[in-house]
Amino acid sequence: MAETRKTKTASRAAGSSAPKRVTRAKAPAATHAGTEGPAGAASVRKTAPRRRTARGFDPALHHEEIAHEAYLLWLSRGMEHGRDQEDWHRAVEIVRSRHTAAR
Repeated sequence: MAETRKTKTASRAAGSSAPKRVTRAKAPAATHAGTEGPAGAASVRKTAPRRRTARGFDPALHHEEIAHEAYLLWLSRGMEHGRDQEDWHRAVEIVRSRHTAAR
């Protein structure tokens, strides 16, 4: 006679006495407590003035244009290998000068 083994999932499905999870209501967020000022009026938070930042050139935004310029530099050099970083840095400078002169 072959005995059958009960798996964990089969024993749970059959009404095992596993404890059930109880969910509780969460308390309101503490960040909103006490935002009212005197006489029930909402207080206004003052923020620091924004500093004007110089709009710099971001090479990540012009990746395809830089890659194209680096490729053209590589072609103009006779497709010589081993100077790819030099071509890339030169292409960044070309594209940077093109975009800063346009402003």
